[in-house]
Amino acid sequence: GTTVVAAIHALVIGLVLWLTHWLLVERMVRKPGDEGAAERASIVRAVYFSAALSTALLVAAMLAVQLIGNSLGNLVDKAPVPAYPAYSPIYTAPLSYLDDAWSLAIIIVALGAWAYHALIRARDLRHGTFIGGAAAWVSRFYLYGAALVGLWTVLGSIAAIITTLGAELFKDNSNGIATSTSSAPEWVRPIIAAVVSLVIWGAIWLLHLLYSNRLRSGRGNATQQNAAERTSKVRLAFFMLVVVMGALTAMEALGMSLGVLFDKLFGDTIASSTLGYDLVVPPLAAVPAVLAWFLHRLRGISESAENATGPSGRRI
Repeated sequence: GTTVVAAIHALVIGLVLWLTHWLLVERMVRKPGDEGAAERASIVRAVYFSAALSTALLVAAMLAVQLIGNSLGNLVDKAPVPAYPAYSPIYTAPLSYLDDAWSLAIIIVALGAWAYHALIRARDLRHGTFIGGAAAWVSRFYLYGAALVGLWTVLGSIAAIITTLGAELFKDNSNGIATSTSSAPEWVRPIIAAVVSLVIWGAIWLLHLLYSNRLRSGRGNATQQNAAERTSKVRLAFFMLVVVMGALTAMEALGMSLGVLFDKLFGDTIASSTLGYDLVVPPLAAVPAVLAWFLHRLRGISESAENATGPSGRRI
């Protein structure tokens, strides 16, 4: 009862404070002419929306991956789940101590806040207001940042699936000792966690990437905005970062495999099952990142070639 009363008090106070200030903001934004347009293109407004959208999306996504992954895992594995999901090959969730009811409630609230702010920000662009300068940079940091985090988590999820299946394939069962009390194979929960992460973060990646492509394509009324998106350095930096991270992932994977191979050649005692895993699995797990490197390099070079006044994408 005390918790509910405290929550209601916080809700009432927070809602009154937010609505009071938000209605004042909306009144300024809806003013006709240059005054309303200046407010919609304000850097302060861009910072607010980027912070609100980023926070709500991150919290909702992390909790959704944890909640859905645990729930699906419990359907096939009746063994108790640790409070800290060490079995997850993707990440350790800092909010993992929340129970399912709290997680679901926060997911619903966070998604509602994200959807509302996304619609309002899209309305700013539909008014035909050109958002340029620092305000545009801040807005693009959220848009392409969300796409980058989503893509890289998708690639990590695919790599986790390959790694888990590879560990199962090369597992040494010669000792015959059972080390798990789980009612399902050890690989089930990691695979479920990775697949759930892949689906949720994949949706986030595609949503933001497709929206950015729509902004760039020239549809809609904000033609000046579309032109600015075509020459955006933040967009080019997005492609560059994927290329760099893909290359680093490939070098790390090949370095790990070559290191094990050289250890074996120079006399180190390595079991055959371990040798097979270390030589085969890391390069296979890096294949998705290499594919992302190749596709984003092509797209970055192609788009930069359309902009005669900008930097060369190939040189970058």
